[in-house]
Amino acid sequence: MTPFPSTVYRSLAAVLILLTLPACRDNTESLWQDYSARLERVTAQNFIAPDYRPEVDQNLNAANRPEALEARLPLLESLGLMHCRLGELIAAHNSSLGRVAEPSELLKYQLAFIQAAPICLIDARLESQTKQLLTEALLQKQQDALDWFDWMLLQDRALDKLLFIDTESLSYESALAGLTETELALAALVKLKTDIMKAQVGQLSWQALDTQTLDAALAELARSRIIARNMRSQAVSLLWLSSLNDWLEPRLDGLLCRPGHNNQRQEILQRILVKNFIGQIQRQLSQSRHIQRRLGDLLQQLYQGTAVESRVAYFFAETANKDSLNIRLDKELKRHVNWWQKLRDSCSGTAPGA
Repeated sequence: MTPFPSTVYRSLAAVLILLTLPACRDNTESLWQDYSARLERVTAQNFIAPDYRPEVDQNLNAANRPEALEARLPLLESLGLMHCRLGELIAAHNSSLGRVAEPSELLKYQLAFIQAAPICLIDARLESQTKQLLTEALLQKQQDALDWFDWMLLQDRALDKLLFIDTESLSYESALAGLTETELALAALVKLKTDIMKAQVGQLSWQALDTQTLDAALAELARSRIIARNMRSQAVSLLWLSSLNDWLEPRLDGLLCRPGHNNQRQEILQRILVKNFIGQIQRQLSQSRHIQRRLGDLLQQLYQGTAVESRVAYFFAETANKDSLNIRLDKELKRHVNWWQKLRDSCSGTAPGA
């Protein structure tokens, strides 16, 4: 039996590698790796794959705890508040002092205090000193309620990784998994924040604030990875697309179809365009943009006024500024489509295989 030449083995090995690339990792990086590897092979030009390393945002967990009147609350308790619900609330809170409490629990305490205090203030048994201290505490907590909420966003363990770019990007087959649940959880938090803001300016009664959905929303967001993975997918796509454009554009003239020449290579390139870029990458880019449009406005409303407001705008704003990720990605997509259009136009009047 005549052995195959070594060149055949090398060719078969290369084909097997290309065929197995998408199966190795079902995510954004694998799609770009497969696409670029095929382009590199057909053009016989070396492409240096970019290495995505997310920058660390120092503001992600940078939030100062609002100043509370906790030092004065034990005095309120001793001055005769145990006859109303607020006294029980303060006693329960004071009994937990010294233990680490999640910011969400402290936020719920602040809002519960605000809702319970007015009933105590109209109690005839309340002494004037107690009433004065309670009134001061109530006004302070109403003023600081939004600060407590924003502090929770950046410090609560359920949310402290929400905006950290994940180590994995979106899955090609299940990119939208968990989207609806995440959207509902974000909407619940946005509603609570909006209600707090309305209550602070007198547009809504403090009694109308409902924190019953807070724990469920936080639990869902603690499980969710779709936001962080979408951030990575978008950033990875921008980096790879920009790198590919910079690599392809200087090589366009040598790849154009020419009358009287064999244009088989151009036919293979166009099959790669249809199968890999349009069929796979554009599909996932579309899914990623769908996620961004479903969650982007909610995230921007939620983090407005916080230390990470600009980070959220960069990843999720549609038209914030020319430097936002979506605007930059759209620009690179237009560059890429324009490159392919020039290649296809050069082949439109050329007979196949001519």
